[in-house]
Order: sequence, then structure tokens, then C-alpha cells
Amino acid sequence: MINIEIERKWLLEQGVPEDLTLMDKYDIYQGYISTKPEVRIRKNVYKDGLKTYMLEFKSDGKLKRTEVQIPIREQEFKQLMEVANIKEKELIHKKHRAYKYNDKVIEVSSVDEGTENHFIYAEIEFPTATAAIGFKAPDWLGKEVTNELNYKMKNYWVRTRGKNKEIL
Repeated sequence: MINIEIERKWLLEQGVPEDLTLMDKYDIYQGYISTKPEVRIRKNVYKDGLKTYMLEFKSDGKLKRTEVQIPIREQEFKQLMEVANIKEKELIHKKHRAYKYNDKVIEVSSVDEGTENHFIYAEIEFPTATAAIGFKAPDWLGKEVTNELNYKMKNYWVRTRGKNKEIL
């Protein structure tokens, strides 16, 4: 599926307010086959044990990017890990939660908990760039990092795993 992703991103330092409604939660495990272009594999593990697998491509950009998501089977996921020389323990682990906030969904990911690299970020997707730019973020979301390349997950991958710096 081809999708235009328009989203803003914040570092979440205070946590999520207790009055927000939890809509969904699952764990994400992702690794990068390439960072230029951005090609990643991803496994989502849901609380009922269901697992889904994706091969994803993303264009460069900050606020707005093109994303292609292709569902794959577990066997293909494992084969891609093998071809890219990615070990299970090297995958980025995100505890992903989605919360209802007014008419928006705030997606919160706690990345690599229990490691020195741990951080939490929140993202909100928007239907248009105008809507994204016009959104007034509540103070609890913290520092906005939408335009900071250091907080792109592909760059986090390179920085913390030291892998796939070049096109494979």
C-alpha cells in the first residue's frame, strides 16, 4: 500500500496524561535493510499473540514522506533478516501505544527500554501539511523533533547498531 505520511514528532519526557483513552497497544520489532533508500522490515506483536510482518520503503523528508508498506509472511521476514545479516537481538524494540486526544490519535513509542539508548517519542499523523502546521501541541508532548534528522529511526539504527550505512 502506498501512503503519504504527514506527521509531527515530539520527545515525550513527562509521560501521557492519565485521562487519555488507550486505543491500542503492541510491540514493534524493526530493522533496516538499507537506510539510503530507507528499506525496513517490521514485526508487530499484539497482546493476543497475533504477529504481522511488513516490508516498508520510505522516501526522504521531514514533515511529509511517501511510504510503501507490503505485507509479508514470517518466513519472508526471516529470510530478509538473513540476507541483510540482521540478528533478532539487533532489532529495534518499540513498545507502541495509541491514545485518543480530541479528534487526533497520538502514537507513543518507548524505544529500546532498559538500554542506555532508551527514549520515548510521540507522533501525530495529519491529513494535510496545513493541518499539521496549524496544530497547537499541548505542553506535555515536550520538545518537537519533526525536523531533526537525528530522531529518524533509520538514523537511530545506524547510530546504535552501526549497520547499513550504505545502500545494500
